[in-house]
Amino acid sequence: MERARLHREEGRNFKARVKLDGMRLNVRGCVAIICRTVVWTRA
Repeated sequence: MERARLHREEGRNFKARVKLDGMRLNVRGCVAIICRTVVWTRA
């Protein structure tokens, strides 16, 4: 799933990808050429 998101503090848009993989939720977002992935695990 890919959605455009608004970074409210700076007024910028960026794309984020969300993937549910079993007990993990992977969220990847990029601004220009800088990307970051955050993995959330169900407790």
